Amino acid sequence: MEIIPSIQEPLREGERRWNVLKQIWCGFNDNSRLRLHDHIMISTYYVLKAIKSGRLKPGTNIREYLGLPKDIIVYMDSGGFSLLNRGMLLDIDPQKIAEIQQGASPDVAFVLDYPLDSRSSCNTIQKLLKKNHELAKLFLRLYRGSRIKLFGVIHALSEEDAEKEVSFYESLEVQGRTFDGYGIGSLVKRKNNYRSILSIVKTVRKLTYKPVHVFGISSMKIIYAFAKIGITSFDSFAFLRAAMYRELILPQILKRIKLHNIKHGKRVMSSSIPCCCPMCLKANSLGGVKYYARKGSIPSAELAVHNLIVIINEVKLINEALANGWFDDLLKERGLEQFFNDLNI
Repeated sequence: MEIIPSIQEPLREGERRWNVLKQIWCGFNDNSRLRLHDHIMISTYYVLKAIKSGRLKPGTNIREYLGLPKDIIVYMDSGGFSLLNRGMLLDIDPQKIAEIQQGASPDVAFVLDYPLDSRSSCNTIQKLLKKNHELAKLFLRLYRGSRIKLFGVIHALSEEDAEKEVSFYESLEVQGRTFDGYGIGSLVKRKNNYRSILSIVKTVRKLTYKPVHVFGISSMKIIYAFAKIGITSFDSFAFLRAAMYRELILPQILKRIKLHNIKHGKRVMSSSIPCCCPMCLKANSLGGVKYYARKGSIPSAELAVHNLIVIINEVKLINEALANGWFDDLLKERGLEQFFNDLNI
């Protein structure tokens, strides 16, 4: 299982802040051997904004523009969720999205899609599913002959719906092109309903041999469940979001700790940080928690890198435990055995 760090808007990041974050994929202190990760998720929505503002020329290779090594695996979502939240999804031209994606040359692109809301009427949900099916067919046609791997996006509100959707997507072929994998969407608004999320994810995983990616869900509990189910990858913005609120993910307990000058935190730190990652070594030499708590984009970016290191290391630990037969022991040590039993994972 892979974590795909989602950088919501690198094209609007200040240069100094982006240079900090870029070390994740380029290596610390310009040493490629110290590279932390080799996957990244970029949103088509933000590329579209950059093109409209004149900051990015259409057809620009996104990997080269961001200064990323050639072997970094770039995922590019369609921006559908962001467009929907901003009331722009109905006005967007799907072919324009496909054109932007192909011009940016990612390794993996996702079909434009309409997320579902469980509060909508059955009639509305069926209309959205029909639109998603039409978009799936269109993107397969637009991507014929492309080297970019194309993932369909499956939306379902129940296990039964998931079975129907997987059956549709697995049977879909347009001019010889089929999907290379699938993303699962419409889960973010149900992020605390573990039973519902996992029933859908388990169903999709069971019914296809292709790679399966889960969008926008990355709590530590759910990461363990995804690994056990056999999910290929998930994307996460949590490392950046936590840093925005000056929250440090403590590796020893995998909990967010509020830094000393932030109010309303049950767990608070006020001195040195018990971590020896490159970011924390620097922070501890400059005041520890006080350094990360400073205002400004650089401490925040360095805190985000620390948070991502913690998550990546945990995913590596999970993968090792699964590969070598001690995953159940790890569950007990993490206090997750009852969680798994309750959900029958």
